Amino acid sequence: MAGSAPAPSSSGCDAVTRGPDLEPDEQLLVTAPASFRGAWSATARSTFSLASSRRRLAAFEAWEIGVREAGFAPGEPDIILGLTDTRLVAWHPSFFLHHPTELTASIPLARLYGVGVVRHGLLTGVSFVTEAGAIIEFEAIRGRRLRRLAQAASAAISARHGH
Repeated sequence: MAGSAPAPSSSGCDAVTRGPDLEPDEQLLVTAPASFRGAWSATARSTFSLASSRRRLAAFEAWEIGVREAGFAPGEPDIILGLTDTRLVAWHPSFFLHHPTELTASIPLARLYGVGVVRHGLLTGVSFVTEAGAIIEFEAIRGRRLRRLAQAASAAISARHGH
């Protein structure tokens, strides 16, 4: 039909649905799968090691100390990040389809000051800077969705702070 909106993709990559544990009037803007900053390098370094999962978990635990101090600790290495009209959220992903299942962390947009994005080939890194100067970093392989989330977060933060 001419003039009709395109159908959502069958893979669900661009579809944004209502995430669990949001406030009734909270609007979910965008979601993206993400891992802790350093996940890819920890995995790559330990690929041929007998203790690869322990090394990745140790790298995650070191990362988690900093983000916990910043007030945003998702509690696990791989998450679904979401941006709502009021906050940045993290969910535990479902096992098979990687859909958000349980809210594990959130931080109000009012506490965020800036967003940075860096691409390293297939890897995308995103940093959220809090007003207190703490940095919360994530990464994703083939990070188109993470870059889209960062762009939306940057616009929302700029609008809140009048930059």
